[in-house]
Order: sequence, then structure tokens, then C-alpha cells
Amino acid sequence: MPASHPAPRRLAAVAVLLTIGLAACPGKSQHAATSPTPTAGTTGTPTATATPAGSASPTAVASLQARSASLSLPAARYRTTGAAIGSDLYVLGGLDAAGAPTDDVERVQPSASKVSLAGHLATPTAGGAAVASGARILVFGGGGGAPLNLVQLFDPATGTAAKAGAMPHPRTEATATQVGNEIIVLGGFDATAAVPEILATADGSSFHVVGRLVTPVRAPAVASVGTTVYIFGGVVSGPDYTGTFSPAVQSYNISTGLSKTVGTLPAPLAHAKAFALGDQVYVMGGSTPNGPSAAIQRFDPRSGVLNPAGTLPGPVADAAAATVGSTCYLAGGIAAKPLTEIVAVSPGR
Repeated sequence: MPASHPAPRRLAAVAVLLTIGLAACPGKSQHAATSPTPTAGTTGTPTATATPAGSASPTAVASLQARSASLSLPAARYRTTGAAIGSDLYVLGGLDAAGAPTDDVERVQPSASKVSLAGHLATPTAGGAAVASGARILVFGGGGGAPLNLVQLFDPATGTAAKAGAMPHPRTEATATQVGNEIIVLGGFDATAAVPEILATADGSSFHVVGRLVTPVRAPAVASVGTTVYIFGGVVSGPDYTGTFSPAVQSYNISTGLSKTVGTLPAPLAHAKAFALGDQVYVMGGSTPNGPSAAIQRFDPRSGVLNPAGTLPGPVADAAAATVGSTCYLAGGIAAKPLTEIVAVSPGR
């Protein structure tokens, strides 16, 4: 589906340092693999429902710092995807400022304050979903025009990518996260509608259907806590940034194979990123019916409740996200225009 730019919003012009209740990034929780049993959320008004006094999780992060990093991408990039290997972040594919798909892979080295070209994908793609697999990176689907079923395997050692396999059907704007020994691929768009089937794979070469989303969406935010994957919002239908967005928080449990709706976002949301720490999930940025967002929201799976948890330096949607050490990075994305900025989120001191 052709990308459309979101409604203009003013970006932060200078680096902003603030304290927020965010967590380590991305997707996979650092908590032990035990899955709390969530209950249905009760939010649905423009302000997130507060957690009842005394009910906060003992593992909830009290404060983190978000700031504009001292480095940026060489060119604006959005609808991109990211993964971390060791101390380096890789930003793979995406759309450039003119809306054309790219095969560039950028290597971000925060410790050296350096960004360099790491190589190229075999096929230019935007809207792919990346997951690190050992010393290499799998990129699921995406597309430059029509959605792809291609799975690419990028090797930073050679700077090249090869075909790892193929998904059963094409999908773009899917998300992927590792849970245990399996990579779970959720959501996406097949050129006709949002895809309900949830796929699992060990290495990107073969897949099996393990479940279905309650509400099929593309471009949701995803994070896992234990054996449960949480899916936040997403595009239900229509254009990327002006279509119908979902307010639902869905879950999929890999042990039971069951999917359900477990909460409600304070407003419909898509193109956000989600991060987990302990048994809490933090949802960052994204697009709302009013335009791009800089909001941070904390979701507690035990209660199904969301609470405000801070603000990014500026609104951003469709950025690449990954964790290096204890710091989560958002690279690129789009707000009033495609972005080059890299934002770092790390524990407060």
C-alpha cells in the first residue's frame, strides 16, 4: 500500500533530557520466562487510566532518560527496521525522503559515535521486520511495491544478504519478536487486507501457523513478556497514516496458542514501538488520528491497564528500534517529515 505522510507536527529542535518510565528495548523482556495472566483493560478515554494505589508491579522501572543522541543517520529513513548484534545497532531498508525503498543497511556504533554503511539487502524493502539470529539478521517480508514473502538473511561480516526462506504468503508492515527458541511473526498486510495468521519459525527457512490475531492489523507495536506476546494497536484498514487505527491491546501466548484482547489504548495507535522490562511493557511514539505522537505509555499485563510514562524529545512513527547494552535506540522514522535523528533511552542515574 503506498505510504502517506502523517499530519505535520513540530519536532524538538534541541536535545531534550527527561525522566520517563520506560524499559529496556526491544520486544523481548529481560524477565524470567513466566507469563502473568492479564485481565481486560478498562481504559478508553483520551487519558490513560491510572493504576490503583499499591498495585504497581515490583519490577516496574521508575525512571529512564530519553535524549537526542550525538549521532544521526546519513539520510532520512522511515518504515525501516532495526536489530542489535553485540554493541552495534543495524538499520535495515526503509523508505528514503522521496518515498523510494532502499537496500542500504546502516551500522550505528554508539560507543564510537559513528554511523557507517554496513552493506545492502538483496532486495530493497520497506516495512520489513528484523530479528537478530546469532551473528546475522533475519528480515521478514516488507516490500518496495507489492508485499513480499521473502525472508532475507543479512550478514554484517560480509555486508551482503541472501535468501533465507519464504513465508507462506506475502506480508509487509508485519512485526517479529523472538520468544524462546522461536521467532514469532505477527500482523502485516498482504496487498488486500491485514493478515490474521501468526507464524512461528526457528531460522526463517520454514514456518508454521500457530494462531490468529483477534483483530488483524498491520504496523502494530509488539513486545513479549515470558511466553506471551503483546500487540498494541495497528492499522485495521485504509492508508498508512490516515486510515482506521486499532485501540486494542491484544495478546498471544505461545504455550496455549490462544489470542485475546487484554486492554485498550487511550487512543487508536499505529506505527509505534514497544519495549519490555521485567513484566512491564512500554509503548513509544507512533501515529494517532491527530498525527504523530511523542507519548510513552506503560502497560501492566497483570492489570491490563496503561499509564502515562513520559515523553520522547519529539514525535516519531515508523522508526527502527533495538537495544545495545542497557540503552534502547530509535533511529529515523517520520513526523512532519522523514527523520535522521537517533534517540537514546537509558536508565536514569
